[in-house]
Amino acid sequence: MSENALSVYLRSVSRLYPGGIPRAAFAEARSRAVSHASAVLFLSCEPVEGNVANPFGDAAGELLRGAIEKGLKLPLSEAQVLRSADVAEIQSAFAGSAASLVVLLGTKAAEVLGVSQPGGDELVLHANKRLLCTVELSRSAKDAATKKRFWHDLQRLLPVLGTRQ
Repeated sequence: MSENALSVYLRSVSRLYPGGIPRAAFAEARSRAVSHASAVLFLSCEPVEGNVANPFGDAAGELLRGAIEKGLKLPLSEAQVLRSADVAEIQSAFAGSAASLVVLLGTKAAEVLGVSQPGGDELVLHANKRLLCTVELSRSAKDAATKKRFWHDLQRLLPVLGTRQ
């Protein structure tokens, strides 16, 4: 749903909530969104620049979107992305996700989840999910060598996803 369509919708139902939308509704909507089935969960402890709600709303997000759609050939509907500095939110998304494949964007995300041996050329098994630990998204967006490493790491997902280059 576009931001404009969302704005129109919210105006249309604003009379139903004269005191504002209850916080519980936001929490319920967020838990439903986080628990939907997806092929891959991408987690980053770096929030979107400018506090944009869209995880693809900055240069790093655009890089991630391109990697998902063009590189991994995965529809965005099969990717779940959370970029947040809120440790509890990252942990909750990981625990609540049905995805069995998780990409940790940076060592901070690995630390938050208690992954002691991130990296290497193999996927790590943690809490019955296969994890791929790679570089921070913001660094990948700014540095060509880091971007190359980021893509090299993501290519390890291709055999698991059954995606062809």
